[in-house]
Amino acid sequence: MRISYKSDSTGKIIVKPRGDRDNVTLLIGPENVEVSSVDSFSNIKVIGSKANDEYAKIAAYIKPVVDKKEVAGAAYNKAKKDKDTATEKKLDKRLDSLDNVIREMHGVYAKNNPQSPIIVYALTEYAGWDIDADIMQPLFDKLPASVKQTPGAKYLAELI
Repeated sequence: MRISYKSDSTGKIIVKPRGDRDNVTLLIGPENVEVSSVDSFSNIKVIGSKANDEYAKIAAYIKPVVDKKEVAGAAYNKAKKDKDTATEKKLDKRLDSLDNVIREMHGVYAKNNPQSPIIVYALTEYAGWDIDADIMQPLFDKLPASVKQTPGAKYLAELI
């Protein structure tokens, strides 16, 4: 990963990764995993992680909507900068709508892949911020006992 160092007006050093290209999500499970990279951390190759393989599938599944959200987000930021409140409000609703679509897509994945190694991740994403216990509790109850004992599942249970 490449890091840039800058100092602000007070002389304080600011450290931050250069660009979004060096950010990546990596999910691993209990198996032996090999991670390698040639030129950038975001170009990692992961071997041996069933969880990461499943994450790649769900990421590809939601990518078209995530791309639309990025475009709407950029337009929203421009409208905010330009003080165009009408466009800003319209785009805010669009972003909320796209968030809901992504959330529902995680729900479809979770319902269709109950044995997935990332089932807790998918259910957590599906639950969202405003958790509906009537929807989430039956899905959570279907999880195997071993999955319910994981830290992520225990946290989700508390939220439900």
